[in-house]
Amino acid sequence: MGINQEVKWRCNGNVAKRFVGIVWSCWLLTFVLTTDLYAARTYTITATAGSGGSVSPSGAVKVNSGANQTFTVTSNAGYHVSDVAVDGVSQGAITSYTFSNITVNHTIAATFGINSYTIAATAWSGGTISPTTATVNYGGSQTFTIAPSAGFYIADVTVDGVSHGAITSYYFTNVSASHTIAATFANNTYAITVTSGNGGTVNPVRRQLPMAAVRPSP
Repeated sequence: MGINQEVKWRCNGNVAKRFVGIVWSCWLLTFVLTTDLYAARTYTITATAGSGGSVSPSGAVKVNSGANQTFTVTSNAGYHVSDVAVDGVSQGAITSYTFSNITVNHTIAATFGINSYTIAATAWSGGTISPTTATVNYGGSQTFTIAPSAGFYIADVTVDGVSHGAITSYYFTNVSASHTIAATFANNTYAITVTSGNGGTVNPVRRQLPMAAVRPSP
């Protein structure tokens, strides 16, 4: 091997070694930087709640890449969870949701509905209750009017099974549960007083008859 060839081989060898070293260093640096950037990357989960409840945590929640995040959905008193949408897709009336292995941004939104309650009204023969049945939202109010039919009077009105006497109306206020109201009625009665002169009798002397049997004179 001549001197020129030996010098050329050594130069080419050194260049090759340096080139390989540079390539390896660049690859290693790229791997480290990419890994660090991936590990340090964060994503945002935007949590919102409509009227009647809350989502916790709320707002723009920052989460590290690959991590998990749980959200709790809570309704206020008198309300219930109507629906929870994750990234715009309904998940039903759930009370919690967990995002797993997060690698993109997400959204979670909860909607709520107000509770409604039924007040069932019953009027027995001889009168009416108005309205017959009512549906009342939480915290609302409702008045019921009791009226006897001709020839009857109000005997009693019970609310949730408890007597309130012969009242003509009842007012439910700040409703937070279902209720019942029932009215009973009775026939009016009238007295017929009989008198007789000398020489004979009328029998019976006094008798009470229901409205259906006799009507008073105008």
